[in-house]
Amino acid sequence: MKDSQQRLPSIVTPKEVRAPDIKVVDDEGKEIVRPDVLQTVVQLAQLGQLVRIRKSLEKEEFEGKKDSRTLNTTDQPQWIDLINRFPNKPWATATFFNDGPNRVYISFDALDWTPLNLGESLPVDFTKADSRMKLIGYRCDPGNTASVRAVGKY
Repeated sequence: MKDSQQRLPSIVTPKEVRAPDIKVVDDEGKEIVRPDVLQTVVQLAQLGQLVRIRKSLEKEEFEGKKDSRTLNTTDQPQWIDLINRFPNKPWATATFFNDGPNRVYISFDALDWTPLNLGESLPVDFTKADSRMKLIGYRCDPGNTASVRAVGKY
């Protein structure tokens, strides 16, 4: 290229891979198609797709170990911190069984409380979620108690 060097635009942006605007011309001013540039662009596009596939597969991986607990629930909210306490890993899936005698409420990562009536179970699957269950909350209505069995896998 005889022209002064120009700053090339990025061919990789956070959301997409696009072809660079590179023109290669010969001494007569005719445009030359550069197979090496085209190959690089194709490889970058493939690399971006492979990164997305790898991230998706990582979300689905977990050790498959089971963690069973009995939660003695009162009207005071209680929390299980799965990151700073055993098993020191978030749960990917879990099932909660309300053995009663009263309704309980379950919360994941301090979000909404899900009611669970006597005899009901609540299966939860975070395998395809952006994050796993790190903090589990449980409580009853004022003045009530209940026993909840929780079986999680990490």
